[in-house]
Amino acid sequence: MSKTLTPEEARDAEISEIGATLLGAWREKLLAGDTRAISDLHNCVLDALSVDASKQLFIDAATGQGGNGFNALAAKAMADACEIDAIKQVERKEARRKESEREARIERRVFDRLFAGAMA
Repeated sequence: MSKTLTPEEARDAEISEIGATLLGAWREKLLAGDTRAISDLHNCVLDALSVDASKQLFIDAATGQGGNGFNALAAKAMADACEIDAIKQVERKEARRKESEREARIERRVFDRLFAGAMA
């Protein structure tokens, strides 16, 4: 059964799709050794690495606990960065659409004023 999405659900789905695409492309670049992608990863992991998070990573490493703490932190930082970029893309798209709609309304009013008298 096909469910009709609300505008908010459709927006969330679009953000999720764009975010997944961005994340996949970033991973491919990392695997290819792209220096920009590596630098971007470095920066976003450092931004995500709070004092408390780094302390916990060191404690986990020293005690043999936590398993993939750093891996999880890096993956979450990448996913969060891609989601933010996806949200920005959707917001820009929405802004362009609203601006186009506004311009179309203005053009229609001008057209109606110019040609309303000629039609009468």
